[in-house]
Amino acid sequence: MSQLAEQIKKSAGLLDALQAVTNRQAFLTLLVTFVICGLLFAGVGSLVNPFGGFMAGLTLFIGFLMTAAVGLIGVSAAGFILNAGIRNREQPGINTALSFAVATFHRQLGVLLLLAVFAVVLFIAIAILLFICKIPAIGPVLYTVVFPLAALVTGIACYAAMFVLGLIGPAIWEGNTIMRTIALLWAIVRSRFISLIVQAILLLLLVWLVSGIVFGVIGVGMGFTALLSAPILGQGMGMGGGFNHLAMGGLDGHAIAAGIGMSVLFGCAFVIPVLVALAGNCIIFANVTENLSAEDAERSIKGAIDAAREKADQVKRQLEESRQQKQQQAAEEPAPPAAPTAPTAPTAPTAPACPQCQSTVAPDDAFCGNCGHSLK
Repeated sequence: MSQLAEQIKKSAGLLDALQAVTNRQAFLTLLVTFVICGLLFAGVGSLVNPFGGFMAGLTLFIGFLMTAAVGLIGVSAAGFILNAGIRNREQPGINTALSFAVATFHRQLGVLLLLAVFAVVLFIAIAILLFICKIPAIGPVLYTVVFPLAALVTGIACYAAMFVLGLIGPAIWEGNTIMRTIALLWAIVRSRFISLIVQAILLLLLVWLVSGIVFGVIGVGMGFTALLSAPILGQGMGMGGGFNHLAMGGLDGHAIAAGIGMSVLFGCAFVIPVLVALAGNCIIFANVTENLSAEDAERSIKGAIDAAREKADQVKRQLEESRQQKQQQAAEEPAPPAAPTAPTAPTAPTAPACPQCQSTVAPDDAFCGNCGHSLK
C-alpha cells in the first residue's frame, strides 16, 4: 500500500472527533469563552454609541482585538485539552490549559504573521512579473508564461493556507516553536498535501452534518415549545414573540427568560461543531505528521533561510565592491587641463606725484609747483 493510500485510510479515524462532544472540560471552556466574547462585544457596542467618527472606529478596533484575543485563548485552551485526549495523554485541567494557551499565544500570532508576510511577498513578486510583462514586443510573450505560472502558484498558496490554518493550533499544542511549526506546515504541504486536502474535506462534511443535526433539533424543539407557549403564557410568546417583545421595550419576565434561554441554547449548540472541528484537526495533524521528523523539517527551513541570507549578503558584497571600484577609477583618472586664461593688458606707468600734496609733478622738477615741497 502506498503512503498516500495509507494516509487516506487513516482518515476513517476522523469519526473519533465526535467523542469531543462528551469532553466536559473542553465544552465548558468553549462555552465560557463564547459568553465572555459576547459580553465584550455587547460592552464595546454600548461604548461606541456616545462617540462618533474617529473615536468610534478606534473603540470598535480595540474591542475587536480584545474579543479576538479572548476567543483565540479560549479556543486554544479547549484544543489543548482535546489534543491531550487524542494523543492518549493525561487530560489537563482547565487552569493548566488556560495557562498554556496564554503562554503560547505569541506563537500563534507569530505563525499567522509569518504566513501574512509570505502572502505579501508572493503578491509583490507576481506584481513585479506583471509590470515586466508591460515591456513592448516581448511583454505579451512573457505573459504567456507568467499568467499560468502565477495562477498555479496563487491557487496552490490559497488552498495550502486554507487547509493549513487548522493545523497551526495542533502543532503548537504539541509544544512546537514558531519556526518548527512553520517547518512542519511546509513539510506537510510539500509531501502530504493531497492527504491533507482529502482529510480536511471529510472533516468539513462531518462538521456540516453535526451542525445540521444539532441546529435542526434545536429549531424543531424551539418551534414546538414556542407554539405551545403562545396559548398558555400569552400571544406574545409565539414564534419569535419573546424577542419581539424585548425589541418593543417590553420587560415581561417570560420574554426575558425566553431570550436568556435561547441565547444559552444557541451557545451550547454552537460549541458542539466547534469541538468536533478542533478534535478533527488534531487527528489530521497526528495522521499527516506520522513518521515526519520535526527536527529535519526545521533544519531544512533554516538551511533555506541561511542560503537565502548568504545569497543576499553575496549580492550586497558585489554591489559594494562595484561601488568601490567605480570610486577608485574616478580617483585614478587624470584631472582635465585647466582652461587657458586670457593675457592681462600691460598697465600704464603712473605719473610721479608730490608726497606732500599729491599733485602731479615732472620727473625733473626739484620743487613742487603747487606747495613748493622739495622733491630732491
